[in-house]
Amino acid sequence: LFDGVVGTGGVTDVKFAPRQFGLKIATASHDGGVKTLLAGGSDFDQWQQVGQFEPTKKLSSGAGQRIGVTCLDWNPSTLEEREMLVMGTDTGLVVIWASEGQGNRDKWFPLTLHKKRRWVQLRGD
Repeated sequence: LFDGVVGTGGVTDVKFAPRQFGLKIATASHDGGVKTLLAGGSDFDQWQQVGQFEPTKKLSSGAGQRIGVTCLDWNPSTLEEREMLVMGTDTGLVVIWASEGQGNRDKWFPLTLHKKRRWVQLRGD
């Protein structure tokens, strides 16, 4: 169904978005990529990619080491208007990301990350 669409390094997690964001899924891959797809078509049989980012590119060690995303989940709160994802990496990082809807494409930015028993507030790109 999504062959070649969700990543080249093997899919590590897939989650449906909360109801208020429509029929949308997020996928994580071992190559560090995260994609969001929105269902369309009369039978919801057509999925359009509406977001793509490599969260671990901004968080890499600087030695060229790729960090894989091993798990992700959506913020289920109906009080938060923007989409939010929390994801874990194969290096032990936990990062919270939020979207800024840009028409048909979502732009994602990091809010916080957790490593070594402390939360760190991130600023900007």
